[in-house]
Amino acid sequence: MSCFNQINEEMTVALAHEVKNPVSLIKAHIELLELDKKLSGYEKNISVIKNELNRISNIVSNFVLFYSPKTNLENIENIDIIQIIKEATKCFEIYNQKEIKFYFESNLEDREFLINAQNLKISILFNNIYKNAIEAIKEQGEIITKIYKLNDRKIIEIIDSGEGLSKNLGNVYKPFVSSKRGGTGLGVPICQKIMYEIGGKFEIFNNENKGCTVKLTF
Repeated sequence: MSCFNQINEEMTVALAHEVKNPVSLIKAHIELLELDKKLSGYEKNISVIKNELNRISNIVSNFVLFYSPKTNLENIENIDIIQIIKEATKCFEIYNQKEIKFYFESNLEDREFLINAQNLKISILFNNIYKNAIEAIKEQGEIITKIYKLNDRKIIEIIDSGEGLSKNLGNVYKPFVSSKRGGTGLGVPICQKIMYEIGGKFEIFNNENKGCTVKLTF
């Protein structure tokens, strides 16, 4: 068996395992609803069903995105990265339910950071990063976005004051490995894949004091 085939087989087994667990829970709770004609516990059961259905949807959606072919050239467009970031941070600042302050530092102006890519995937990239940063912060903290030039490359650093990553940082890049409850373990691998497709680099590491930093090199 080739290394490629072995990886595919391992991914198939992992996906089947991830999907099987929530499906089993859904079936069990539906059966409880059918047996309990007095509807005691109805709201709780429905809540579990909805959560597990959402989990299946997320797993499948992320799986498809992770294993989708490289972006079709017909979908490529000129994207203003700074504008994408401002829109994403504004949305998360308004709708997240924690006391988190967002800071933006850049020596570049709008339209000075343009790349050729698929808008949807770049939006997914930053949505994943900021979502993870928010989830890493318990109740209050800050997220700093820094944009700067280094030689002929453009760098984006997204720094959070959260709990940081687990000691085994290698697992962060492995598909289906997640320390978060209900996590699919595909967020970071998807970000890494998107950056690779556009000729960039994705890195994530713990800060010396607190939290972690995502570094994107374009």
